[in-house]
Amino acid sequence: MKPARLQILRGGLQTTVQATPRLEYRHLGVAPGGAADCVSFHQANLLAGNAEHLAVLEMTLLGDEIAWPDGAVIAVTGADMRPELLLPDASAFALPQGRPVVLPCGSVTRFGAAVSGCRSIVAVAGGIDVPVVLGSRSTLIRSCLGGYSGRALQAGDELQFRLPAAICGLSRYFAPDWYVRPETLPRTSPQPLRCLSGAAWSGLSQGDAGTFLSQPFRVRTESDRMGARLEGPRLQLHRAGEQTSEPTTPGTVQLLPDGSPLLLLADAAPTGGYPQIAHVITADLPVAAQLSPGDSIEFQMVQLHEAELEIRRQQQGQRRMSSMIRLMHKACSAAAGQ
Repeated sequence: MKPARLQILRGGLQTTVQATPRLEYRHLGVAPGGAADCVSFHQANLLAGNAEHLAVLEMTLLGDEIAWPDGAVIAVTGADMRPELLLPDASAFALPQGRPVVLPCGSVTRFGAAVSGCRSIVAVAGGIDVPVVLGSRSTLIRSCLGGYSGRALQAGDELQFRLPAAICGLSRYFAPDWYVRPETLPRTSPQPLRCLSGAAWSGLSQGDAGTFLSQPFRVRTESDRMGARLEGPRLQLHRAGEQTSEPTTPGTVQLLPDGSPLLLLADAAPTGGYPQIAHVITADLPVAAQLSPGDSIEFQMVQLHEAELEIRRQQQGQRRMSSMIRLMHKACSAAAGQ
C-alpha cells in the first residue's frame, strides 16, 4: 500500500467522511452517527476491495468534483448523482456505479444533483485516512467530531488514503462489465416504511392511529442526518403535556408539538423528550436514509418477529453478496493488470 491523496475541487451540498457508528458512547450523550445508509456503505467498501468498516465519502443531494492525482480504485453506490469521469486525455464519460473502477493518475470525478435517492457513497480502496475519534472515523457535524476536522468537505480540502500497490502509477482506466444493483433506493411512491409501535402509540386516538398508517407523509426540506421532518395529517395525543426525556434510536418516530412526525436518523441524539409513537425497523433504515425532501412515504405496522425476520434476511443477503463480490474481484484484478 502506498500513500495517496484526493483533492476536493468543488464541494457538494454536504459531503462528509463516514464509517461505523459510535454505539458504545451513547450513555455519554454521543450520537451514534456513521453512514446513514449502512447497506450502501458496506456494499461500496466490498466493491472497492476494502474491509466493510473502512471510512468512505457520503454525499448528500449534490455531489463534489474530486481530483485523483495519484489514481485510485473507487466504488460508487447509493443515490444516483449522474457521476462523470474526466480522464487525463480530456475524454469524459459517465462513471459506472455499483462496481469497482480503476482511475488512472490525474483523473477527475464530477457528481451532480441526485436524480434518485439522497445519499451517494464513494468508497476508495485503502479507505479514507482520518483520525479515529471515540472509536470511529465518522463525522458528527453538530459536535464538530471526527471525520475531516469535524465538518463537511469543501473546495481545497485534501484527504489521504492508501493506494493498493498493484495500481500504483497505472495509466489505464478499467471497470468490469458486472455490477451490483442498488438495494436501498426508493422504487415506489409513497415508499412504505415498516415500523413497530412506540410507547406513546396508545395515546393516539383510533382515528389518528389509522391516519398514521393509511395517509402519506412528505419529507420536508428541513431534514438532515439527525432526522427527517414530515408534513401531512396532524396527529394528536390524548394526554398531551410535558414529557421526560427517554432513550431514542435511529428509526424512532417522535410526535412534535405541532402534531407532525419526526423520523430520527443516524445522527439523532441518544435521548429525546417528544412522545415516541413508532420505531421504523432496522431493515428499513437504509431506505429511510435515501429519502429526499419532497418524497412521499407511508408507514406500515408490523410485529416484532417480522422485524427480526427482515433483518436476518437482509444480513443473509449481504453475506451472499459479499461472497460474490470477493469472487469477482479476482477476475477484476487480473483484467486491470493486463
